[in-house]
Amino acid sequence: MTGTGCCPRTSAATVAYNYDPFGRLNSVTAAGEVIEKYTYDSFDRVAEHSKLQEDGSTKKTSYVYDPLDRTVSRTEGTKTTDFHYLGLSGQVLNEEVAGEIQKSYQYSPWGERLSMVKHNSDGTEEDSYYGYNPHTDTEVLTDEKRQYPGHLWLHRLRETRRRRIYRRGQTGPADPGPRTLQRLPLQCQTLGCHHRQDRHGLPG
Repeated sequence: MTGTGCCPRTSAATVAYNYDPFGRLNSVTAAGEVIEKYTYDSFDRVAEHSKLQEDGSTKKTSYVYDPLDRTVSRTEGTKTTDFHYLGLSGQVLNEEVAGEIQKSYQYSPWGERLSMVKHNSDGTEEDSYYGYNPHTDTEVLTDEKRQYPGHLWLHRLRETRRRRIYRRGQTGPADPGPRTLQRLPLQCQTLGCHHRQDRHGLPG
């Protein structure tokens, strides 16, 4: 599958999405160069994602899962983020780096994520709040004054949605488009890339 899109070190190029015999995305190429690569564990979960950066270096992100299929840690370079959940649910309570809480989340009785607290290294905290549309999709993230922190988060959310890649199952143009079965994380931040929303969370 090919299409036109943006990629590192090229302003515009034909992007090809390559799949393994099991229908899993295993690489993305542009102008004959591999710009993204995926490896999987025995349960078809993304174990590692590599992406070519603008400066020519490669950024690698690896994931570890628990028996409930939840992401319990994500490692980017030398930085490992640990995720802690509410009981046996898929709701992330907080994210820790080197034992220090970086972000914590609050939920409604129905499981919707209501807010996020970002814990800064200087001891200050930043509160953000989630807003949903009638389909329960996250549409906005606002600060404590109910103002948008900036257009960058919304742009990233739109890009994440636009670039979601699923298992092979349908055809499509440049963007692989909606596919069946499994979503693959393209940036997990909690998720930027996001394998599944309950595994990798939402951009924060």
